[in-house]
Amino acid sequence: MSLKKMLTVACVTFVGLGLLAGVVNASDKVIEWKITAPDSSGVPRYELLNFFVNAVKDASGGRLVLNLYPAGALYPVFDSLDSVKMGVTEATITWGDYWVGKEPMLQLLTYRPCDPYWDLGGNNHLLENYEPLLRETYADLGVVYAGSVLAGEEVFHSNKIIENLEDFKGLRTRVSGLGQELLHSLGASVVTMPMPEVYSAMQLGTLDAFESGGFATNWEYGYQEVTKFTIYPPVHCPGGIVGGHVLVNKKAWDQLPDDLKEVVQYCAEAARLNSWTQFKVLNEKARKNFIETGNVVYSLQEDVMVQSRKAGVAVLLKYRDKSPRSKQFIDIYQKTLEELGYSELAAMFNQ
Repeated sequence: MSLKKMLTVACVTFVGLGLLAGVVNASDKVIEWKITAPDSSGVPRYELLNFFVNAVKDASGGRLVLNLYPAGALYPVFDSLDSVKMGVTEATITWGDYWVGKEPMLQLLTYRPCDPYWDLGGNNHLLENYEPLLRETYADLGVVYAGSVLAGEEVFHSNKIIENLEDFKGLRTRVSGLGQELLHSLGASVVTMPMPEVYSAMQLGTLDAFESGGFATNWEYGYQEVTKFTIYPPVHCPGGIVGGHVLVNKKAWDQLPDDLKEVVQYCAEAARLNSWTQFKVLNEKARKNFIETGNVVYSLQEDVMVQSRKAGVAVLLKYRDKSPRSKQFIDIYQKTLEELGYSELAAMFNQ
């Protein structure tokens, strides 16, 4: 049985057990929601969201139907939170760092340059620890957080060989989120640039390097045609990414029967596991394709990664005083590192 089938069956079984136990008193009414994605249709990350959509429909017995729309189809991506709050759509899937202007702590969620782990287990444990804080934060912003559905990997493409942290000095690079602050601290010339402009900038040589999604997505964008080197895992995101926050209009959520709320939350967790697993398969195939085109794919030496993680700690520490919730998150992160056995790294936050 495929992973997709197993996870869908698990969702259906979960709800079925609740029904058999008499926990819910379900209505036969079909509820339809419009939900927007943060990506364009056709790219792997968008297509994987269909797992979440289909799982919710199957697990609810067809009582809750999510109609998925690509980024920009109903409103601009950076209007999605406010659009859901106002009820333009019932829900959206988004990334926390889109809303850093509303709450600085949200910048710390997608990835951190000091993450010592490269697996979903570490990320999931951290997510479990900070989800109450995340739920509270979005509630104050007027929407309901119902789960995180995406997890994957990022890579760093360059037309210049990078072997140590000194090689980032003067590098003209496009990077977002905490990666901007990390690479700036390493001496890179950081450029803010929309992704649609990256291909031509690399082709013309006005840009030396950039961060983006995993191999599979980047292959679809054709980046193998304009890059020579790929660092994997990258220093800006050594622990993978977790996000795809499902945000729901409060009125729509409050009107949802309790069993369907559990369906959405459970299927979000299943979708996150599915996306990580599927990306592993898709990215490995695409990684080989990159190599076959002449792209050099390599990892930095461990001592270099240790140095970069130390620089990443310094980036996070700058956020400690940006808001009360930023401090709460960093305290949770430090505690999580201790729980996962990274005591030496955790101790660096005692500054």
